[in-house]
Amino acid sequence: MAGKGKGASNQGSAQAAPAERTTERGNNNNKSQHNHSNSSSSLSLFDRLVILWLSLAGWLQVVLGGIFVAHHATTAKAAGLPSSHTDFFHLFSKAANKESPLDQVSHTFVGVAQSLTKAYSCADSRFSGSDSTILAFETVKAYLVGPLCFFLAYAVAHKRGYRFPLQLVVSSLQILLVGLYFLTEHFNNYSHVNTKSAKCYYVYFWGSNVVFASVFALLFLQSFFAEKTAGARISGRKVQFAVKLAIGATLVGLAFVLAVGVAHEFLEQAHVQKQIVQAVQVSQEFAKSASVQAQKAAHEGYKQGYAVLSPYVQQGVNFVKEHLNKVLA
Repeated sequence: MAGKGKGASNQGSAQAAPAERTTERGNNNNKSQHNHSNSSSSLSLFDRLVILWLSLAGWLQVVLGGIFVAHHATTAKAAGLPSSHTDFFHLFSKAANKESPLDQVSHTFVGVAQSLTKAYSCADSRFSGSDSTILAFETVKAYLVGPLCFFLAYAVAHKRGYRFPLQLVVSSLQILLVGLYFLTEHFNNYSHVNTKSAKCYYVYFWGSNVVFASVFALLFLQSFFAEKTAGARISGRKVQFAVKLAIGATLVGLAFVLAVGVAHEFLEQAHVQKQIVQAVQVSQEFAKSASVQAQKAAHEGYKQGYAVLSPYVQQGVNFVKEHLNKVLA
């Protein structure tokens, strides 16, 4: 009887084991889905802005930069930037006359890229003259740095452990490229830059590039001082995320082109350029005044410090002399 009871209990436990395993699997799946939803919703506002910025930077460098590398010879003949929503949608109406959808898409993006590059060429004529240095920079951006921006956006969205090392590399490359861009023109005595136009010189050449580098400098500092996050991984749907990222980056890029076109027309106005020059002059005068005040304060502090410390220094010297005379005597 005891043996039969043991056999029955063993059979019952054996039948219960698969049910327990099934229950555990269901619980694990529910936990993973719950963790996925919690992790995706736990992205901070800063991380969401970083993803948006990386999408825009990647779109500019891969799409616009890649098109510039492929069609740089015809950039000077491109149409101007769309200054209104009707001009913006006129780009698509031109593309609609093409036969195949692929030709429509490629014609639209080529027109947008060339219009944006031509607008920037008023600040740096190297972009309209197929300069070899600019072509080298844009090739590196289109085929290396731009794709890394999309890869980094994926790492930020899915909280991958390699996010901060990759962010350090991408930020360093972006800052290095902007620095080399300025240095190459500095060694050419700014011969390709339109220094007479406040819009082209202060806003396009200096402003846009300094802002671009400053954002990546902030990301560089974040990744440099960031702590490693343990177990911050999400079982993501990679293909779905890639599609969303591509669509989102394209929409952001097109909105950026429209905004640049409106700003381009706004900055063309004479009174706006005068205000920009006045603002730059005021900031330069303020910087000079602050520098003079800082030098005066430092000199005054040195004098006061010397006046306070000199008696004690003299006493120390006298003390040392007295003891040396006693020792030598």
